[in-house]
Amino acid sequence: MGYMLGIDIGTSRIKVGLFNQTGQLVTLNRQDYQISYPVPGWAEVDPDLWWTLVSKGIREVIASPGISAQEIGSLGISTLCPALLAVDKNYKLLRPAIIFFDQRSNQEAAQIKRLVPAADFFQATGNRIISGASSLTSIFWLKNNEPELYRRSRFFGHGNSYIAYKLTDNFFLDRTNASYMGVFDARKTYDWKPDLLKELGLAPSKFPPVLLSSATAGLISKKAAQVTGLKEGIPVAIGGADTACSALALGILNDGDIFQSCGTSDVITVCSDKPVFNDKFLNRCHVIEQRWLLHGAMSTPGAIIKWLGEELGYGEVPKGSGNVYDLIFEQAKKSPPGANGLIFLPYMFGERTPIWDSNARGVLFGLSLNSKRRDIYRSVLEGVGFGLRQILEIIRSSLNLEIGELKVVGGAAQNQIWNQIKADILKVNLVPMDYQETAVLGAALLGGINAGMIKDIDQITKNLKMRRLTQSQPTPEHQKLFDQLYQIYNDLYPLLKQQYQELKKIK
Repeated sequence: MGYMLGIDIGTSRIKVGLFNQTGQLVTLNRQDYQISYPVPGWAEVDPDLWWTLVSKGIREVIASPGISAQEIGSLGISTLCPALLAVDKNYKLLRPAIIFFDQRSNQEAAQIKRLVPAADFFQATGNRIISGASSLTSIFWLKNNEPELYRRSRFFGHGNSYIAYKLTDNFFLDRTNASYMGVFDARKTYDWKPDLLKELGLAPSKFPPVLLSSATAGLISKKAAQVTGLKEGIPVAIGGADTACSALALGILNDGDIFQSCGTSDVITVCSDKPVFNDKFLNRCHVIEQRWLLHGAMSTPGAIIKWLGEELGYGEVPKGSGNVYDLIFEQAKKSPPGANGLIFLPYMFGERTPIWDSNARGVLFGLSLNSKRRDIYRSVLEGVGFGLRQILEIIRSSLNLEIGELKVVGGAAQNQIWNQIKADILKVNLVPMDYQETAVLGAALLGGINAGMIKDIDQITKNLKMRRLTQSQPTPEHQKLFDQLYQIYNDLYPLLKQQYQELKKIK
């Protein structure tokens, strides 16, 4: 049994990767899909679509030249998080999954805060209460707005819960995903908080058993084998959240290890050997025992670039000019540092770190008749850089870490223009890694650990030797300008906070 299979359910793409036992990629399949926005502020996806694409991806991987299903010995799952779903007593989906930047449950977040003071909630769970980013608010929304569905629900879970069920007929959740459910003890017991559930009026029976990410969810069932082409009886690891799986693949296993991942979200992640949490971060268990991850997470940087291409792009791209995103970055490069006086607040669907405000929205500050399209593009790239600088400063001050460089992975990790902007604003060396499929690799590694194909994860991650690509270093002559602009950026949100709340009231 020489191969490990990894599944990664991303925000816009499903990846199925096949790896050998040293972690080297053999073949990778990608299947794109679209998030649904049925009502302004909502963001959801049909998990049955995930299963359709996962099944298709597995079949296509197995059909690759030189690959045999008989050689696949393990499987693990990575998933965006949170993505709340509910199943009935027959494990049938009751509705689409509600994903992490959904904003429908603002009133429920306020309701929870009335039941449990924010400080007490953080002490109990290690996280804050905010619409979407905590599945708890979405559960309350279901209870308030779809009570019959809530009554019929057997279990609440996340993406890997459902995919594991379709593969094995067993329904579980792992510790990394449970950490964002909102009623989980990520510090000590690694289980649901019965007292908190009682205080919130939620039925404990609706929350599934929680496993370590490398633990067995079950074996590939006969039905799943027929659908996917896999061999019946292969062990399936429940897996973990995508950023946590990426941390495993990158060898982010020791206290103070740090990296940035840039996809739909931009996240700076720090590993800790103690569950000492900061309320500015998203905090969770790691995929390995006795380690925790602290995430400074911006919600929508990658989604903003997609929005720019669709709404403020150039229409049809001239032949031979690449794609619309290439044009956006090339145009941004033609705008000078500082974007000719434009500052962008990248809060296009609320924001997590550091402001924790689901009402916040994007702002383009300083627009004038002299502003060009290229300046708008650059201001967006710089605005994300300023948001990351806020996160990095919190990490430096609260964890007392000296950070001279930042490893970067994800869809935009090899974008030299954006890397240079971030390096200038963050005042660190940005080091893109040549291997970007870290979440699907992390999922595969968890499957390999579970099946006994990997005995020493430290050795595997060291032997992977991911190549460091050309790093971006801060440009000294830009420092004063970006320091001045950063101060204005910091001042803007506090000035607008009340106005965001007022705008939310207008229907």
